[in-house]
Parts: sequence; C-alpha cells; structure tokens
Amino acid sequence: MKFGFMEDFRNPVKWRRPFPEFYQAILEQIAHGEDLGYDNVWLTEHHFTEDGYNPSIMPTAAAVAARTSRIRIGSFILLAPPTSDQNCRGYGLRGYFIQRAF
Repeated sequence: MKFGFMEDFRNPVKWRRPFPEFYQAILEQIAHGEDLGYDNVWLTEHHFTEDGYNPSIMPTAAAVAARTSRIRIGSFILLAPPTSDQNCRGYGLRGYFIQRAF
C-alpha cells in the first residue's frame, strides 16, 4: 500500500502570510512528508481565487522536484490554459490551438 497527500497552496485571507514565506513552508512540509515515508504528493491548481490557490502546477511541481528525491509528484487537477494566442505562448501550445480553431 502506498500513501500520499495533497497540497493546494491555499493561503486564506483570514490567516494570510506573505506568499514567499507561505510557499517555502509548504515546500518544506512536502520534503518532510518524503522524509516520513510518504510515496506521493498530489498538486492541484485553480485560477482567480482570493486565497491564492496554486495557479500553475508545472512550476510548483518543478519546485517540489528540486527539493525532493524519491516522492512521486502527481497532478490531481490540471487546468487547460486559456486559448488566446497571448496566453498560450508561455505553454508552447500556440500551434495546437490554432490548428483546432480552423
């Protein structure tokens, strides 16, 4: 049996901490979970929320990977990027959406 946990990086207004400090604390918590023997961590994302819900899984997953060595990183929820040309360039998906639009 394998065990894992989920992190959404929510920083509610009521208990708001500075985001750099908050993200560092969550990343340390994930590394500690690995030290405790957890097998995987699941990340989620959501856009346009007041509580700072993780807006982008891939950079977050890269930060987790840089601080861990064994734990598996999963995407519990991965939202499709906006379909405008401007927003898709950062994801390397410009051609994908242009082909699908015509």
